[in-house]
Amino acid sequence: VHRVLRIATHGRGMFEIGIPGVGIAVPRPAGDGTSGPGGASAIQTESCPNAAIDPNETATISYAITNIGGGPTANLTATLQASGGVTLPTGPQNYGAIAPGATVAKNFTFKAAGNCGDTITLTFQLQDGGTNYGTVTVNYILGASVVSASTFSENFDGVGAPTLPAGWVTANTGTAPAWVTSTTASDTPLNSAFGGGTATPGDNSLTSPTFVVPAAPGSGTDAHVELSFRNSYNTEGGFDGGVLEISISAGPFIDIVTAGGSFIAGGYNGVIGITDSVLTGRQAWTGTSGGFITTTVRMPTASLGQNAQLRWRTAYDTGTSPVGAGLRIDTVSVNGVTRTCCTSPTAANVSVSGRVLMPDGNGLRNAVVSMADQNGVTRTAISNSFGWYRFDNVESGQTYFMAVRAKKFSFSTRLLNVSDEMTDVDFAPE
Repeated sequence: VHRVLRIATHGRGMFEIGIPGVGIAVPRPAGDGTSGPGGASAIQTESCPNAAIDPNETATISYAITNIGGGPTANLTATLQASGGVTLPTGPQNYGAIAPGATVAKNFTFKAAGNCGDTITLTFQLQDGGTNYGTVTVNYILGASVVSASTFSENFDGVGAPTLPAGWVTANTGTAPAWVTSTTASDTPLNSAFGGGTATPGDNSLTSPTFVVPAAPGSGTDAHVELSFRNSYNTEGGFDGGVLEISISAGPFIDIVTAGGSFIAGGYNGVIGITDSVLTGRQAWTGTSGGFITTTVRMPTASLGQNAQLRWRTAYDTGTSPVGAGLRIDTVSVNGVTRTCCTSPTAANVSVSGRVLMPDGNGLRNAVVSMADQNGVTRTAISNSFGWYRFDNVESGQTYFMAVRAKKFSFSTRLLNVSDEMTDVDFAPE
């Protein structure tokens, strides 16, 4: 791979220096790295089928890795760590040789620890032969999200560009253009709201109509109110950017975080540096999002049940401004959100059976097979004259430790995830 050192200057362009190199692998989480649509991880199986991971539930998830480097991996493995709310994880998974630009996904099974509404963090250790690539993580929130009907929404598609919907107001200073509706890019056809950029000092804002923020739902766990919108920004990183502000009960506009809100996803990604921007020193969306992302905000407690207005504000300094610079928003929605969890896994009783084998492949009689659940409760079975053993009335959706004792041979202990009838759990001596 030919590597390039890029040196960015404020207002004086970009300088590049080529550095000869060799093809190296760079494994990274696939997609946007999250556990949502377009992310690196997704639920494959669960003992309580509610499209979510629940407390004390045994679940299997996939985790996808993309090689963004110029050379292949040799024999990449990922090991899910027993930390961050993850217990009883399965062993390392072999991703093998991942070609440049290719993506490979593998499945991991674990039991979740925590309370309904908690966030658990899955941590994967990446190793490729002698090369340690460190760890990568992905989060899951325990419990299924229940979203109430929207109390305030706007997709900017009910008007003809460049007109703003009724009640939406724009203001601007300096050479920053006013916000408009635009057909250039949108989350839903045809329009998004767009505040364009400038290479000289100025700022522009888009203010919503006044609406009533609903009260938090009265049932479930972690009941709260969320604002979500699609967000696309393209600015000079570290110097230009955008923020979200709120006015509660006709009070002054302040940053949504200062008001007591918090970002759940797609939050600020940087700080505006010391410059002549009116947002200097503030956290903001700055640089480029690479297209539309989903921003989700937990609304301030003080806003619940109150009249409120939202204001998206972008500001620019003296310097450069990329082509098409500015901030776009679309698909704005305010909803009550709560979480519900399975109180215990829905499980059926199944059978687990197999053979205990001798080195020549024949069955070993009178071997003691033990099966211990996660609470340490152990059952035993004795292999018959053909080496067969069987456990009936085994609760599915659980993880068990399997071991074999015999006079002449030793056997490795196995971690077994039981989700259905199993008839081929065989043991061969070491």
